[in-house]
Amino acid sequence: MYAGFPSIPYRFADGWINCWGTCVDGCQLSCFDLPGVVNEVTQIVIDGEVLDPSAYKVQAYRRVCRMDSQMWPCSNNLGGTHCVNTNTVAEITIDASGGDWSLGVSYGDVTASLLFSATDTAATIEAALGALPEPVTATVAGGPGDVGGTSPYLLEFDVVALGAVPVVSVTDVSLSGGAEDWNLNILEAGCLASPGTWSVSYIQGSEPPAGGRIAAAMFACQIALNRCGGDGCVLPQRLKQITREGVSMDFADPLDFLDRGEVGIYEVDLWLKSVNPHRLQRRAAVYRADDKRPPTNWT
Repeated sequence: MYAGFPSIPYRFADGWINCWGTCVDGCQLSCFDLPGVVNEVTQIVIDGEVLDPSAYKVQAYRRVCRMDSQMWPCSNNLGGTHCVNTNTVAEITIDASGGDWSLGVSYGDVTASLLFSATDTAATIEAALGALPEPVTATVAGGPGDVGGTSPYLLEFDVVALGAVPVVSVTDVSLSGGAEDWNLNILEAGCLASPGTWSVSYIQGSEPPAGGRIAAAMFACQIALNRCGGDGCVLPQRLKQITREGVSMDFADPLDFLDRGEVGIYEVDLWLKSVNPHRLQRRAAVYRADDKRPPTNWT
């Protein structure tokens, strides 16, 4: 079964799913269709995790099918947070030679405040976080005693293990030198995708051939020359002047080449003629005579 249009939404378990055709024991979705011609699927994210490209395959430049014996989700939590799960990374600089500072961490229903010394090592902070009644899953590096000398603490919080994106704060309790001796910098704010969310990122359309890229670059260059008044512009001019026997006449060029689908530049028109000799306005299409959905007549 594959996903196409139209689909029928209906209630299943505790949510809505889309059903294409006949759904038995819920929705069994092995393939789905993407709008337009698919050049490349760059990323598929399900519940915040990037799906391995070997788990799916693009067929017929449009249909994406699972290759790992799994099924695609049949519904999407459009009101949830759509992102790739990323940890929260915070940098804490303690420049004071002594004194105490407080680290605050809150996530979900948990709020913790821990007191540390300016000389405490990264291992001390990591152990304190892990010893909380609701352990905070985090790794800590840097700080006093680091192999590279005294450096900022680097804290990384596992948002998947925590089930939430933590809020981190630092408070100066009694550092020697004042509040300017510490600094909190959130290097990565972190993101946790909501359950039931998934998304597909892809490049639509066919890759232009080398000749087309050259023709497009040449056309763009000529337009720039025309707009900037540069020398060498070969774009056809609407107004022309002819002088015969001392008499000058101005007249407007009808620009008939536009009706032929040309732009008036020899090299560009030569390429257009090679790929579209019959001056077609759109790509040809084939429709089944017994298709219940009649083709749309575009006018």
